[in-house]
Amino acid sequence: MAGCSTDRLVGEVTDVHGDPLPGVSVTLRGQGAQDLSDAWGRFRLPLTPGPVVLDLHKTGYTPGIYELNVDPAGEIPDIHVKLWALPPAAGVYLYEDRRYRPARALERESFPTSDGLVYGTTKFDERDPDAARTADPEPILMCYGMPEGPVALHRLESAPVTIEGAGPQAEIEVLVPVAAVPAAAHAIDEPQGILRQVAFDEPLQPGIYALHWGALTDVTGPDPRMFVFRVGDAAPPPDDAEATKDGSDDTDADDNDDETE
Repeated sequence: MAGCSTDRLVGEVTDVHGDPLPGVSVTLRGQGAQDLSDAWGRFRLPLTPGPVVLDLHKTGYTPGIYELNVDPAGEIPDIHVKLWALPPAAGVYLYEDRRYRPARALERESFPTSDGLVYGTTKFDERDPDAARTADPEPILMCYGMPEGPVALHRLESAPVTIEGAGPQAEIEVLVPVAAVPAAAHAIDEPQGILRQVAFDEPLQPGIYALHWGALTDVTGPDPRMFVFRVGDAAPPPDDAEATKDGSDDTDADDNDDETE
């Protein structure tokens, strides 16, 4: 498309799914030239020889930066920029079906035991219809407005924990970390990094996971919370987990789990 003009830079802006984005402010950095993308996401700017940097902004989307070197004697490259829609508030999200589903933000709990402090939570109910979940073992996991420091990802399992010095009846079930998953968060919008995607090397096993900045370790990082979600179909409520009269398991109740935005 850019090659159609000999005196203008012409380009288009879309969302990550390829749908045109109108009303995006596109500015030629250092020169003041500016345009707004039209209903088809298209924009035009003066052709300027040499290195060019375009800054793109639209409320509710990641900012964009596009760099190119303009050679008037050569072919002008196509300009196609994709911007991510932003979640409604800071947090950790599962992104699926063009929707952000917030992971449950929980303060860590500490439990004194004979072996020392155990960190985990008793406040996540995987049967809650509002609990973030995905059937995808390789989910798109996004952090918005969260700390830039290293992230940690742990798989959690329920385990009995005996509270030290609280008597023989002080055993409770706690979701505790059982396996660390190597993970790293990479900025979608360089260099700002307000939206980052979490990458991990292998598909996630079905189960409950917590993304955090040290909440499940002795030393917390810049955010004391853990963000909990489930991979795989959620466990059915107790009544539905019972076998039906003909001996088969009735698990249809999970087929219509509610989704949160």
